[in-house]
Amino acid sequence: MQKTLIKYHLFFLAGIWCIVQIVAWLRFGIVLKGESQKYILEAEYFWQHYKFSEPKYIFYSVYITIQLIFNKTGLGFTGIYLFQLALNLFSIYSFNKLCNQVFSNRIIAFASTLLLILCYPWQSWTTHLYTESVFLSLVMIFTYLFLKPSKSKTEQWWTWLLLLLVLLARPTGMLIIPIAGAHYLARFVQERKWLSFSVFGLGCIVALALLLNYAMRGEGEFDFMKPFIEEHIICGVATNSNSHPILPANGNSVQGLLEYIVRNPNHFTELAFKKLRAFFGMTREYYSGGHNMYLVLFFYPLYLLGIFGVFDKTRQRWLIIQYCLGMILIFSISVVLTCDDWLNRFIMPIVPFIILMAAMGIEKLGRLTFNKSERNS
Repeated sequence: MQKTLIKYHLFFLAGIWCIVQIVAWLRFGIVLKGESQKYILEAEYFWQHYKFSEPKYIFYSVYITIQLIFNKTGLGFTGIYLFQLALNLFSIYSFNKLCNQVFSNRIIAFASTLLLILCYPWQSWTTHLYTESVFLSLVMIFTYLFLKPSKSKTEQWWTWLLLLLVLLARPTGMLIIPIAGAHYLARFVQERKWLSFSVFGLGCIVALALLLNYAMRGEGEFDFMKPFIEEHIICGVATNSNSHPILPANGNSVQGLLEYIVRNPNHFTELAFKKLRAFFGMTREYYSGGHNMYLVLFFYPLYLLGIFGVFDKTRQRWLIIQYCLGMILIFSISVVLTCDDWLNRFIMPIVPFIILMAAMGIEKLGRLTFNKSERNS
């Protein structure tokens, strides 16, 4: 069975991917409403004025550039949709390559890729002309190249180019900085290069702080204090209670955010718990019962298996585990410091890493079961 799987697995996966994408297209079509209008209008503004209407759009510049290229070459929104499909397919291929790198058992690698393809909330963003689909694909492709044990010079250049594209695809792209930084810091510690460790570590902290402060200069979704003032669990939905937190004078900054947390530990902790529950729980009161049931049945077993997979003693995998945990942790913290999305968009970047950890849990469970049956026989 394994030999047959190795020979035909990519064709089978591609077939299932096509079915999922056709279903998504039949349900949504090409979505031009909502947030997509922001990027369509901003691309036109940039074409006319050769600058962004607001500084914050630098963090969306990759997608705005894509809008410009396809619209001005006459390929239009259909071209953008097809580009998102192609990038999504390549990201699935990259995930499959990563799984084959992690697991010696090709069936587990195949099942992991199949799970990501069948993850409808992750796949359906290809139909939306938002930043999500491109961002999710870029993160996955970057991850595969970044974690590849040995890279050619060309692949190294592609890795850093992809990191730059991730940073400019969505504001949350800056969260990759501490993940990538931690990888190199661990290497410097292992090699006892303390000067390199200090300089590189300080550089990462300064770069992240500068980017965060720059982002916080904006308004709307970049007003980082608003979710705490109005007690947003879901972004844009105020749940004002009778609590009156002590607010810093210059709240919308890294310093102001830290000051708020220190001065209001109970208020911050209560909101943090509610946000994490919404983030990982994923169910919503405005979803149908069937939709919520699908989310519970698909994701909750993955969480349990992922927790089991964390305790994998295989030293070779520890770098992969650290990366997965780092991604899950940093995106969770970002929601704690802001708010969760109405449509569960903010958890999507970490879905492949949850699946990867769950696959490690499945493999470990199978190993334990096999050893137990051997002892009994």
